[in-house]
Amino acid sequence: MGKRLVARAIDFLLLCTVFFLVLTRLARGMNEVTIDEHGGISEGRGFFQTFVLAFLSIAMISLCYEVSMVALRGGTLGKLFMGIRVVRSRDGSLPGWGPSAVRWVVPVIACFTTCGFGGLIVFLSPFFDNGRRNQGWHDQAAGTIVIDV
Repeated sequence: MGKRLVARAIDFLLLCTVFFLVLTRLARGMNEVTIDEHGGISEGRGFFQTFVLAFLSIAMISLCYEVSMVALRGGTLGKLFMGIRVVRSRDGSLPGWGPSAVRWVVPVIACFTTCGFGGLIVFLSPFFDNGRRNQGWHDQAAGTIVIDV
């Protein structure tokens, strides 16, 4: 479980770096006024538009990173660095796109329905697995398990 925690921290730091770069770029366009070559004035995005764009950007980056890495490689960069992989619990193969998407969406839904607290509980749920396989709720929903390699 320690490896999973460190892997999640690595992924969090990587994604936060990317998110910071994206948010910085989006913030530059907020309330910016430009004048085109014909003398026309163009106003930048307002706060709400920037917020929605940032939210959608962060969701898409997270989705693409987590789902594609788990589907194609069996783990995110953090998991691969820590020597753990996500596999199907029934046959040990790569999860594929469907289970990888389920693994991503379960904590996201839990986050949004409980103001973030539920996502934390989902990520801590492997500690509460009575089956001794340390499967989190997202693993159980997707039919996956995290193994040492």
